[in-house]
Amino acid sequence: MNISKYIGKQLIFVEAGKMCLATLIQAEYGTDSFSAVFSASKSPSLSCNLQRIRYADEDAVSSWSESAIFGEHWEVLVKTSEFDYEQDYWQASFLWGGGFRIFLAQKFVERFISHDVSWLEEFFNQDDESEE
Repeated sequence: MNISKYIGKQLIFVEAGKMCLATLIQAEYGTDSFSAVFSASKSPSLSCNLQRIRYADEDAVSSWSESAIFGEHWEVLVKTSEFDYEQDYWQASFLWGGGFRIFLAQKFVERFISHDVSWLEEFFNQDDESEE
């Protein structure tokens, strides 16, 4: 797995209903674990809170902010068995629930910067469409 090509790139980090524009500072994928260090983007600095429950006509975002909701820097460390790696999408899922997602596709980053998160539904609905 060549994750080093993503170091220094802007991405979207998602955890617990919060999304933040970030940069991957350091990452390592070994036989037992995945670890990474992220830095909140400064230009632009952008984060949002997603609605936990919403109706069809409601916006997916409850609030936008320029604050670093995960802090200026944060680290993750997960077992490789809890980590799923795709080309432009990484995910950690824990048996007891929770986890985080990382979106690396620049088309999603650009839309997020424009305060557009409709791509989330497009991304997750593509699995439903392929099953039909």
